[in-house]
Amino acid sequence: MRALIKIMVVISLMFSGLIFLSYTDYSKLSQQNFLIGATYMELDKSFFQVINNEISKAVQAKGDTIITLDGCLDSERQEEEIYYLINQNIDLLIVNPVDASKIEPALQAAKAANIPIVLVDSTISDPELYDCLVISNNYNAGISCAKHLTATLDQANILILEHQQVIAATQRIDGFRDYLAGKNQYRISAALDCLGQTDRAYELTSGYLQKNRNIDVIMALNDTAALGALAAVEQQGLNIQVYGVDGSPEIKKLLLSNPNIMATASQSPQQLGKQAIANGYKLIYNEPVIKDFYLGTELITRENVAQYNIMGWQ
Repeated sequence: MRALIKIMVVISLMFSGLIFLSYTDYSKLSQQNFLIGATYMELDKSFFQVINNEISKAVQAKGDTIITLDGCLDSERQEEEIYYLINQNIDLLIVNPVDASKIEPALQAAKAANIPIVLVDSTISDPELYDCLVISNNYNAGISCAKHLTATLDQANILILEHQQVIAATQRIDGFRDYLAGKNQYRISAALDCLGQTDRAYELTSGYLQKNRNIDVIMALNDTAALGALAAVEQQGLNIQVYGVDGSPEIKKLLLSNPNIMATASQSPQQLGKQAIANGYKLIYNEPVIKDFYLGTELITRENVAQYNIMGWQ
């Protein structure tokens, strides 16, 4: 019987500018139970940790094994991780893509090996390369932020913080933009690609606001970037409304006390994880699944934040 492996530790070694990944070989373990492989965009964020915890709990409850890997925002690394998981003879592949297109050759290899593929939280360009997608309604998340903005301000100059490599992130910004289309009193001044990272969002926002003091609103693709934007706004002593997406504990706490944080369109990483593994097991057992499984989002504002778990995720 396969021993339970909650977290697969990846050792990264730097040598001559190249990254070498060292893995344990699980390919020869007994086939009495199922082996699940999962690779995430980045596991240093609590959002993805919650998703993985839900998946790992379900796998553990069945007595199966999971190998969990961290893509570290590196599409080449994630591609290598997928090839490694294929070579371990996994029964199911769960992927949270770093890049919408660059891992497609690895997914093609998984399909060729008859491994069912579940994408979670974000998608890829080619829908033929996965069996099930479990994702939030990101487009609607962007719309809900834009609706709140138009109900709050009569006009605004807007700075957007985006992440163009991730389709889920672009869908949020598309929803935001599309709702404001034709409403000329709401002008998007610039869009900066911060990769969804706090530090980069802070640096880009700081640099932009030093030269452009007329910004009224910042729409960030996620709460992580919103926190960086907020730090830049407050450092420069400005009054700018900041929107995010995720419903993170950090932003929910700030909604109670910080007037610059306006709202966050919440996701549920708990439900994303639960639905991803539930559909994954259906695929293993050759049961039908909904190919594109969407979860709703809710806008959290200072008026309704008390209705939510402020200290944790949904």
